[in-house]
This record gives sequence, structure tokens and C-alpha cells, in this order.
Amino acid sequence: MKKYLFFTIATVFCSLSTLIAQESDEYLNEAYALYEEKSYEEAIYVLDELLEEEEVAEGYYLRGVCKSALEQDEEALKDYTLALAIEPEYPEAFFEKAYSNYKMGNFQAAIQQYTQAIDLQEDYPQAYLNRGSVRLELEDVQGACHDWQTAKEQGLDLASELLDEYCGDIDVDAEEAERN
Repeated sequence: MKKYLFFTIATVFCSLSTLIAQESDEYLNEAYALYEEKSYEEAIYVLDELLEEEEVAEGYYLRGVCKSALEQDEEALKDYTLALAIEPEYPEAFFEKAYSNYKMGNFQAAIQQYTQAIDLQEDYPQAYLNRGSVRLELEDVQGACHDWQTAKEQGLDLASELLDEYCGDIDVDAEEAERN
């Protein structure tokens, strides 16, 4: 009898987990669609509903992205932190957290978070490009050029323009950039 009861409870639990995951996906799909339409407030509303029911890293991440788009970067940082508490190896959350810090003038924090994103996903040319741009803000032209060279080697053509504009006489070694 207990064995039957156990399987019944387990089956119900699995069914509920599947249902919750499907509902989460529906909320996230709706929120992403709203985000793409630049309906950020509406997307935040949908994500608030999702996050009331279940803490989902992607939900906090996307809500942070929407808040950042609305220039609410301090609030966005809180959401990225919540996403990372659930999923500590979430390179996109570190990337967006870095961008919000950059917009707020927190350049050292931005560099640290772009580096964390790169550490988690080595082939991340956008993170190299952005970290290079922050390094340029801090007048670390050599570091910026190294990052842009890596971004270029990873296939991001925009990096070529930055290399041409800022790095003409600088010896850029992507392997050295990887170590930084």
C-alpha cells in the first residue's frame, strides 16, 4: 500500500512540476514577445506574475533587462542578482549586470562582471567588445585593444572598426587578451 501511495504522490508531483514548467514557459514567451515589441512595462507585469508563483532565474533576468531598458538600472541590478542567486553560472545575467553598472558609471564593477561572463562562456565576443569599451573609458587603451582583438577573432565585425579607430599602432595579441 505504501509503495502504491508513494508512486501516486510522485506521479502527481511530476505532473505538477511539468504543469508549472509549462506555465513558466508561457509567461516567459509572452514576456519575451512584449520585450521585443518594446512593451517593457507590460513585460514586467507578466514577469511579476510569474515570479509571484515561482522563482525562475530567467524571469528575474528578463525583468532586469526590461527595467534597464526603462533606465531603472538600480532595480535591474537587483533582478540580475536574484537571477544569479538561483543560477550562479548565468553568463547573460553577468553581461547585463555589467551593462547596467556601466550605464551607472560603475566601471570597475562592469569590468569584473564582463570578466565573469567571459569566464563562464569563453566564446562571448559581445562581452569582450563591451569590456574593451569600458577599459577605454578607464584609459586602458592596451586592454581595450586586446579585448576588441579577441571579439574580432570570435567573429564580431564591429570590433574591427574600434581596432582601426583606437588601436592603430598598438600591438594586439589576442592570447594575451585571453589572460587578462
